[in-house]
This record gives sequence, C-alpha cells and structure tokens, in this order.
Amino acid sequence: MLKDVKKTSEMENDFRKNPMLMIDYAYEAITENIILTEAMKEIFDRNTHLIEKIPVGEVLKKMNMFLELDIFSTNFKIIEGLKIWRVVQHYSDEAVRQTRII
Repeated sequence: MLKDVKKTSEMENDFRKNPMLMIDYAYEAITENIILTEAMKEIFDRNTHLIEKIPVGEVLKKMNMFLELDIFSTNFKIIEGLKIWRVVQHYSDEAVRQTRII
C-alpha cells in the first residue's frame, strides 16, 4: 500500500489504474501515521477527478472507515485539507441526498 510506494510517479499510476486506492491511501496515511510529502499531496489533488469513476456505493463504504478515526490527529487534518476529502464528502452527501429522494 502507501508505505510501499517508492516513487510518486508510481503512486500516480496506481491511482489511474485503480482510483479507489486514493481513498485507501488516505485512510492508510491516517491509521499508519504516514506523513504525506508535498509531492504526494499534489498527486492526490491533481487526480481527484478520478474519484468520479468510483461507484457512489463504494465511496460510501469507504467513508464509513473514516468515521472511526481520530479526527484530531495531525494526519487526519492533512487529509482533510486535500481536495480528495472534499470530493469524497461531496459524493457521500450526494448519495445521502439521492437516498432521501427515493
């Protein structure tokens, strides 16, 4: 996973192949206390459009993992500041809104 990434280009290629890794890597950064480099943060931000390829239901399942985390941890604050977090939250909010309509 994230701790095995040797080069940021490798990370970006992984995201393009499997956009769900963006959420998994963000979760791992928090739970494993891995500090994201500036280059890693840029890759997350540059590739947030890939989240649109993930089915909303899958995003919601992943979001449930984040609910159990320490929101006051430094790494959580870093992830929270990235565009990916806002995009994932948007999809989560949209799914909840659509569920209420049905």
